[in-house]
Amino acid sequence: MTKQSFVNSPAATQTPMHTRLYQVMGLMLVVATVMFALGIYVTEVMNNVRAYVRGENLWAKAQNSAVTELYRYVYTSDPLHFENFNNSLAINLGDRLAREALQSNPADREQAQIGFLAGGNHPDDIPGMISFFLMFHEVYYLKKAIEYWSEADVLIEQLQALAIKLEFAIQHDQPQRVAVLLTQLDALDARLTEKELQFSDTLGDGARWIRLVLTWVNSVSFLLLLLVAFLFSKKIARQLHRTELELRISDNRFTSLFQSDLVGMYEFHFDGRILDANDSFLQMLGYNKTHVTEHELNWQSLTPLRYSELDHKAVAELRETGACNPYDKKFLHMDGHKVPVFIGSVMLHGGTGLAFVIDQTEKHRMEQELRLSSIVMDHSQDGIVILDENQYVMSSNEAFCKLAVCTTEKLVGQVFSITHDQMEEEQRFAITRALKYKENWEGDIDFKTTQGDLTPVRLSISIVQDDQHDYGQYVLMFSDIKTRKAAEDRLKHMANFDTLTGIANRSLFQSRLHRAIARAQRHAKECAILFIDLNKFKPVNDHYGHEIGDGLLVQVAQRLKTLMREVDTVARIGGDEFVVIIEDIDDHDVIKEIAQRIIDSVGEHYAINGIDIAISCSVGISVYPHDGLNDIELTRSADIAMYAAKGSGEGRYFFFSDRREARRTGITNDTEIIKGTS
Repeated sequence: MTKQSFVNSPAATQTPMHTRLYQVMGLMLVVATVMFALGIYVTEVMNNVRAYVRGENLWAKAQNSAVTELYRYVYTSDPLHFENFNNSLAINLGDRLAREALQSNPADREQAQIGFLAGGNHPDDIPGMISFFLMFHEVYYLKKAIEYWSEADVLIEQLQALAIKLEFAIQHDQPQRVAVLLTQLDALDARLTEKELQFSDTLGDGARWIRLVLTWVNSVSFLLLLLVAFLFSKKIARQLHRTELELRISDNRFTSLFQSDLVGMYEFHFDGRILDANDSFLQMLGYNKTHVTEHELNWQSLTPLRYSELDHKAVAELRETGACNPYDKKFLHMDGHKVPVFIGSVMLHGGTGLAFVIDQTEKHRMEQELRLSSIVMDHSQDGIVILDENQYVMSSNEAFCKLAVCTTEKLVGQVFSITHDQMEEEQRFAITRALKYKENWEGDIDFKTTQGDLTPVRLSISIVQDDQHDYGQYVLMFSDIKTRKAAEDRLKHMANFDTLTGIANRSLFQSRLHRAIARAQRHAKECAILFIDLNKFKPVNDHYGHEIGDGLLVQVAQRLKTLMREVDTVARIGGDEFVVIIEDIDDHDVIKEIAQRIIDSVGEHYAINGIDIAISCSVGISVYPHDGLNDIELTRSADIAMYAAKGSGEGRYFFFSDRREARRTGITNDTEIIKGTS
């Protein structure tokens, strides 16, 4: 069958194959575009929900801060705390302004923008928050959340009014009135907290509802688009199937081994002329059909002289047996470089033959890469081990043998084990999983040598795949990181410990407090914070200088550290303020004993550079979960209790919960409470 007759065959008159493929690709592009747009919309909606959750968190923190400042004002009468109270409410008032602007008719977007900015929200989040409010404000969950928001704003107004009353009572020395107002403040604080939780829970329910709705919309849209795509693809598949049947009939007449592009093939004469060649062979050497039709190609002139003898032997074998065994040789490319090939041939007729040629360029390149890899591996400063798919050692380099204190001969053929009992459980699990499921992994570990010593290394596990993406060997690389680990340890110590006293700093204190609360919650136990403030420290600094003051702080830190257990935390969070975290508490009497020991120990005389110094301390105590459910609430409660202890005289401790109990029983004088406590 001629090429012309093939072009005119029924298969060739159908819609072109590439056109049908473009149709399928276009349909898939439409589906992908729609799904992408839906995904963007879902992401934007959930991002707006996130922004409101963040705004609620800022609102709650501002409210808690305002109440705390108001408490401090009551106990200290310092106008600065009252000013801080008003400043803290700026976020709450800003959010109220935004809500009222959006609820107005028509909605005032510009005023809402100003309100949300005043509320501490990120400028990039505000446009989405406004659109989300206007779009979903009639939805049940958001509508309910807005109601809680409005109720909370009313309570904020009451809080402002109560603050004015407290200010008046304090300025006019009305202690009984202050006590009554503090009781109202406690109740108002609890109601505000309740509204915060209701708003947060409702917003969370709304987020889940929106996510469910959008998921259903997304799923239904996807299924509809998928159905359309399936029906359209099915139609195209039928057309392709008919075309395929027609092509098979045509190929049976047209296809021959010579036209196959699986390997390079050419028809040749024994005198060297190339009579015909397929595209694969011509492309292999950089030629085209024109060079064949114009009789420009000769396999002898395409062969370097060093391979002529091999060709003569092949021709002799071909004449004798009608075929020759395949062999390796090289052809000259049109641009002059040599192309390694694997070639064989069979006799045709009239002094002609048919040769098949397989390009070996890739094979030679891989062999060269293997040689280079071997050189790199031998000279690498990093330890390298290669395992087979069953984790038996295939080879290792000198650097690894030096690291592991062993020889390659002892390693090869043995099952390789990286994990050991002294390794962290999570790390051991990750490495075991990577090896089991053939996953790449990288991380810092303590490598155990054959002599049992541990040395820090950076381990990299890489999985080698062949061209068919079948997993084969593992490549393990070990990099010595002793110097880096030492530097990291120094930086970690600097980041977590006070440079003067050597005890925990504020950052490590907060981390330890999070951990203590989590442990107490998990094991249904209590933990406590002891907020310690030194009395008469400033006069020491002013009279003797900062060197003596620093020496005094160091001795105080050492005394506190000596009093505590290993599981407890002693931290310096600023100036002359120290904090102690006590965990696994079964009896509050233990806290009292520790607080008294702290007061007694700190109150003992100090001798610094020949100077005799006497100070005292005040201790405020809060207990989880009675005085707070998180680190902010516990710290605030301990701080308030410390101020109460400080206000009653030197060398006293005070439980935050005792203040609440005293108000319940009618005692309003903090001094009376402290007498009963300490």
